[in-house]
Amino acid sequence: MSFLFRCLRQFLTAVWVLLGLYCICEVSVRLYDARTGKVTQRADGDPDLVIKSWTMHHELKPLQNVTRKSDGNRRVTVRTNSRGFRGPDPEIPKPDDVYRIICLGDERVLGPHVEESETFAARMETLLQHWTTKCGSKRRIEVINAGVPDYCPLLSLLQFQHSLASMQPDLVVLNFDMTDVSDDYRFRRHVTFDDQGQPLCCIHPGLEIRKLSGNQLVNEVLLIPRWGRQTLVECWTSRLFSMPQSNISSSTCKYLWLDEQAPDWAIHIQQALEPVQMLQQQCLANGTDLVVLMAPAPFQVSDSACNDPKIRESVGVGPRKIYQSEHPFETVYEFCKEKKIPLCDATPPFLNRNEGEKLFLRHEIEFSPEGHALLARTAAVYLVKNFPGAWRNGGVSPGGGSGGASLGGGLSGVEPARPMRDSRVRSAAGEFSGSIEGDR
Repeated sequence: MSFLFRCLRQFLTAVWVLLGLYCICEVSVRLYDARTGKVTQRADGDPDLVIKSWTMHHELKPLQNVTRKSDGNRRVTVRTNSRGFRGPDPEIPKPDDVYRIICLGDERVLGPHVEESETFAARMETLLQHWTTKCGSKRRIEVINAGVPDYCPLLSLLQFQHSLASMQPDLVVLNFDMTDVSDDYRFRRHVTFDDQGQPLCCIHPGLEIRKLSGNQLVNEVLLIPRWGRQTLVECWTSRLFSMPQSNISSSTCKYLWLDEQAPDWAIHIQQALEPVQMLQQQCLANGTDLVVLMAPAPFQVSDSACNDPKIRESVGVGPRKIYQSEHPFETVYEFCKEKKIPLCDATPPFLNRNEGEKLFLRHEIEFSPEGHALLARTAAVYLVKNFPGAWRNGGVSPGGGSGGASLGGGLSGVEPARPMRDSRVRSAAGEFSGSIEGDR
């Protein structure tokens, strides 16, 4: 009897130890998921700022004040308004004396690791407001930063449909980022389309309500089985492809299409660009103008940009690697030219900038304050010279002409300029910013 009792006690002790170890592992996985959201796919991007969405997959949390570290141990505060955008709440309906610009894009537009006043949107507002006042107009320029981490044109289109069109923008600036091809592939599977191929919504998979059996319920409640399945799938996927580094679904392949030896992603590139034309059609239907803004990735500018080894490794870019292919820029240009979509190409001033690595943060794949300033200056020059905005009311055009008459009074007549090299773009930006500094 004592022998059986001893065996039973040892068995129960072992069971309790195993249960204790499992509980510790479960708590650890839950803490990891609470911080990253990667196990439950609670939300994509920054978990401090992002929540799941029924219409746009994910969006920014409204009314948040988040402080984080940036390069040089700087403390940066990200504040969102009641609509989930960075900056103050816009007036609805839009006042008659306001010229409203909305900037769409991902974290390169949002700038979550720079101060609000240092972002591309805030700097462009300052530049355009100064020029508008100089031209004798009393209208107020308002630039809204609607950037959301990991967004692509497909999600930006849904964002415009569901929340931005009602804000009555006069102009929409869509930033096309070099990661948008892989991001489109990543989110497209969750999008519901109508019979004409128009996207209706993108429901985050974590929001879908499913009827679960007992075993399924256990698997959903306990995170360790789910984490184990995800890990096995990732390992199996990497083995399934003979060249895992060319798998577009991998986070380490976001920039692979920039390489001179890039895989054939033609269908994915086309799918990533199609929502741009759909957005243009919706903008025209709402009496809103659209311009596409294109800037290079840090790994296209300098071999020492974003040189944190962990950052480069996380996206599959080797140390000192630089992509020099012109194909990505030409692809976007040719698409915009064919669809008659205005394109502001910020590539030349970035590629020809001395110490180009300073245009980007070291520990994040984002623009530095200097990079935001250059992008804002380049975009402002383009808008002032090509778009009949509020800055021309009652004033002269920057080129000394009569304003927007030569453009036919609308954006539909603006052709996307073929990428200009250093001299013309930099001199234009210098003339514009120089006149502003001189007036101050």
